[in-house]
Amino acid sequence: MDAIRTLWPNVVNGAETVKEVVKNEVIAKLPSKLSGRSLEALVARDGEHGHSVMQTIASVLLSIQTAVVVLFLLTLSYTLGHIFPTLAIVEDAAPPPSYTAIADQEPVDSKDGKDTKTAFADEEAAPPAKPVTASLRATWKLLKSIDGNRSLFRGLPMAIAGNAAVFAVALTLSMLPFVHPVIAVFVASMITLQFNAAWVHVVISEPSKKSLWQRLPPLGQTFRATALPAVIFNLSSSFMGQIASYFTSLMLGRKANSNDVVAYLLMTGLYLLLLVFVSIPSHVVLVRVQASLLPKDDQTIVALDRGLAMHRAEGNEYMTMIHAWRSFSRASWVRLVKQYVKVFGLHMVIYMILAGIAIVEFLVASLLA
Repeated sequence: MDAIRTLWPNVVNGAETVKEVVKNEVIAKLPSKLSGRSLEALVARDGEHGHSVMQTIASVLLSIQTAVVVLFLLTLSYTLGHIFPTLAIVEDAAPPPSYTAIADQEPVDSKDGKDTKTAFADEEAAPPAKPVTASLRATWKLLKSIDGNRSLFRGLPMAIAGNAAVFAVALTLSMLPFVHPVIAVFVASMITLQFNAAWVHVVISEPSKKSLWQRLPPLGQTFRATALPAVIFNLSSSFMGQIASYFTSLMLGRKANSNDVVAYLLMTGLYLLLLVFVSIPSHVVLVRVQASLLPKDDQTIVALDRGLAMHRAEGNEYMTMIHAWRSFSRASWVRLVKQYVKVFGLHMVIYMILAGIAIVEFLVASLLA
């Protein structure tokens, strides 16, 4: 960068010298009717036109880059932030043992002392495999192996339909007198519980030829199963900020404002505590209850937690909240927390890279201006 700053004035001076020589030669050959002032005006107009073109090109390139970055971040947010945790919540902590492929094993001597490709060193069952969701890379490869890049967006049509339904219902309710927008969104989320359950089913199961509406579970069964865990999750998610702000003011004895660093740090800490100990556990319970409504004929893309099917053996139509909480093992909790930490770290690395690219582009643009 220092070399560029050192050489840049010489380059500019050389360019100005060439410009003056060319202008003098052109003036000498032009008719006498054209004055020097007219020529200078013409050159100035051409320079402004060229500068305008460069600005247009830069604006177009910046718009394209911004769109690509936003799309990339939305992809990471949807795939890593929603699909990955859902798979981790429903996957069994001890999936069935996998067998080593015969083609990957080494041949050994047969009984007659001759090498043969039909005898192998180990044809017994391999040790129990680790859950796929224990590794971000393994989970990514699993999704890609199902239906290519489309699997990274599995459930997106259902998510769009569900959000559209929530928006339509909330907008209608907010038009009623004395209905706060937060209350309207909360009620709309409860009315559209079918879409949330269907989204979980689409994400965790193999591709199906069923239409969007055929994937919706029965309304009555869905409401009986998921109403209470959905209320807890929606309340914790919607009012965490207000609860953290209230307890911050209560602990400090004063109302927190944007310029109060201590209050801001305390409120952030309380928010994170609510997120870890209230919002995430309630989300785990809700997803597991929703997964228990998956039809028997649908095959899952990960080894489904055996506890999610126990209710059927007991003659119940869905998993209860208590069973959903107790059946989520300690190993599953550790795996889920590790996944959250990995995803958070990956997002931070990506944001730092994007920030570095933006700084480099700004410096280059400043030098060339």
